[in-house]
Amino acid sequence: MNNKISKTLCVFIVISIIFCIYPTTALAKEQTLLDISKGSINITDTQITQDNIVIEDKLNPNGYQITGESNSNSLIIETSKDVNITFKDLKILHGSDKVAINSGKTIISLQGDNEIGYRGDSQIASIYVAPNATIEFSEKSTGNLNVYCATNSVGNGNAAAAIGAHHKYLGRNLLDAGTIIINGGHITARAGYGSAGIGGGNGTKVKKIIINGGYIDAQGGKRSQGIGSGKDSYVEQDIIITNGIFSEGTTVKDKIKLSVPTATLSYNDLSLINTSSNWKYSLDDGKSFITSITDKIEFSEEHLNKLKNLMIVNIGDNRVTEDSDTQTIAIIKNATPDAPQFISANESEIKVEKIDGQEYAISKSGEDNYSKWQDSGIFKGIYKNGETYDIITRTKRNEYGLTSEASSITTVKIITDTENIDNDSNNSNDSNNSNVTTNKETIKKRNKSNNNIQLENPETRDNNDMKNWILILFSSLFFILIIITRIQKTTKE
Repeated sequence: MNNKISKTLCVFIVISIIFCIYPTTALAKEQTLLDISKGSINITDTQITQDNIVIEDKLNPNGYQITGESNSNSLIIETSKDVNITFKDLKILHGSDKVAINSGKTIISLQGDNEIGYRGDSQIASIYVAPNATIEFSEKSTGNLNVYCATNSVGNGNAAAAIGAHHKYLGRNLLDAGTIIINGGHITARAGYGSAGIGGGNGTKVKKIIINGGYIDAQGGKRSQGIGSGKDSYVEQDIIITNGIFSEGTTVKDKIKLSVPTATLSYNDLSLINTSSNWKYSLDDGKSFITSITDKIEFSEEHLNKLKNLMIVNIGDNRVTEDSDTQTIAIIKNATPDAPQFISANESEIKVEKIDGQEYAISKSGEDNYSKWQDSGIFKGIYKNGETYDIITRTKRNEYGLTSEASSITTVKIITDTENIDNDSNNSNDSNNSNVTTNKETIKKRNKSNNNIQLENPETRDNNDMKNWILILFSSLFFILIIITRIQKTTKE
């Protein structure tokens, strides 16, 4: 009876756990779809509302897709967590708050054609990023964003930044901008007099601007920049640009030096990889550079062996950006291993110790005509009595470096005549009678014909086997006894 109750209780607990876990694991695999035309959208840690109606009581970890058109509604995000937002054919066109990132980090992916702005003198940034907030345009963006806060497409009027800070005369506590990161998408930004297209407003600063990719066409109003600061404004930290394409009309106060490349040299496939879309590399210590038309350059090991290093530079466009400083990658060879360790030799086989990651070659002494490199430490062939052979090893190319230099030589002399071996035994203290030399030091060698090799006594082997079987038997009986005891205890209960 007790067993039945226990089994029923276990099944109930398992089912309860499954139902408790299910809502978490079965959260929407897709983003929640929200239409801006149905009302203003507010996204916080605890709830998502639209037109003051609660849509969700917690954040969807996959984020939200915002679509539709509105001449009055807003998108306000105020969280402590990262939020993924997709703008898909979204249009918000009016002079009040349109999109505001008041806290947290919002990652925006652009799909289709999106437009956010106001053709007039608005002191409210079209996409506002608060001082402690971050907006990041995803590298997954495939769409366009036309964002403006200006009276016309050129960027006039007394207005705020298109993406970034409000105008200083707006009269709010939060006016300055936080961090703006652009990794992808096609972004066109226009701002009014005194404000940057992307960055600070008229009299208001921006914390940080980082551009890693995308196409950017940014223009500010008079006395301001396309990217950076506005009138009586500044960028708190240096603008960082690692990549990206900029229109001819995009302006900055001073040309920005591109970040030093972070190219990597893969020794596995002998390739140089750089994520920049426009870069050059040097094979002669910077005396000349080759412009790359792809993000990956492949080399031969023979070529790399001739080089000491590779030098890489990201190329600026001489309008918004200038060439980066040089990244230097040293060419690394694996360390040279010790000479091979001799094991045995006869007229049909020579054997040395095999070490993983190394390869071996053999040559008749004095000829310097080594065989093809092989992974095995065993050399099969016909080896003549009395002749000597040289064996070398090297470390193969791996993820850490190129193939190493060859080791020093281990020399092996083939002696199969018993009489000669006996003579060698009588002169074992004479180094001139050595059969194997490693690094020019003598190592004594005996082949399998030596009668001094000790064989295992059969009786000793049988005794050892018997002891092992007795130990296994007693161990098995002990575990069987434990199992029987537990079964009896369970039956009594």
